[in-house]
Amino acid sequence: MSTKSRKIPLILRTTPTDFDYAHYHSAEELAPLRMAVREKKYTTGHTAVTYRVLGHWAQNGLIPDEISNGGGWHKFSIVERAWVEVIKKLREFGLSLEKIAQVRESIMWWNDKLQSYPDFEYFLMKALSSDVDTYILALSNGKADVGTMGDIETSKVIRGNKDILLISLKAILEGFGLTVKKPKPLVDLTDGEIELLFKIRVEGSNEIKIKIENGKIKEIESASIKTHTKTDPLSFQGIRDSFKEDSEFGNILIQMEDGYPRTSKITHKKKLN
Repeated sequence: MSTKSRKIPLILRTTPTDFDYAHYHSAEELAPLRMAVREKKYTTGHTAVTYRVLGHWAQNGLIPDEISNGGGWHKFSIVERAWVEVIKKLREFGLSLEKIAQVRESIMWWNDKLQSYPDFEYFLMKALSSDVDTYILALSNGKADVGTMGDIETSKVIRGNKDILLISLKAILEGFGLTVKKPKPLVDLTDGEIELLFKIRVEGSNEIKIKIENGKIKEIESASIKTHTKTDPLSFQGIRDSFKEDSEFGNILIQMEDGYPRTSKITHKKKLN
């Protein structure tokens, strides 16, 4: 067995993640949990994978040496069992054995001092014990990493968007029949905030004012300014159609030029509960 250091990561960890990671692996009060996580109590039968297939995967570098050391496929820790499930998922998505072996080298690396697979163990336990969503991220070239969805999104912004495959560790654990906490949304928006984003991104309002009470949006006033031509006149029916919801009210300001409406500014106001 050999101790490896973490390769250059695909996922850039934030300071809170790094702090929590170090605390998990070093805190004395968590020692019983770490021992329980590393206990080899699952059998080959729990994986629903035959000895022959496991042997084939091992020959191709998909299975860490630590799983088979001691003779045969007798016992797995929950971390090792979860990794077998990940292999099955990656095969379902069409990754070759060679690519999956590269994913394993990036994620299931062994640390002699800790007697664990530090990255995979931490993020698997994070998925089990908290409302934070954790994922394996894999690229088509076999490069991979594991982390939280928040850190993944941050990394995408910094490094640029890439086509990626994500495997939820919460889903893997649920497949064991374990109960996991539902993931907390990355951004928990109120109805008012959702309405505001809709007006900015979808309706394309020219002007927006909001009224806030106790930290929540209570009223949104949005204005659409349009220039008209003689071939595109302003119609009363068009004005009425712009007020489709009963909760909306507002006014219209028309600027005339040469006897016909040149610009119109229709202002909508919507009160929110």
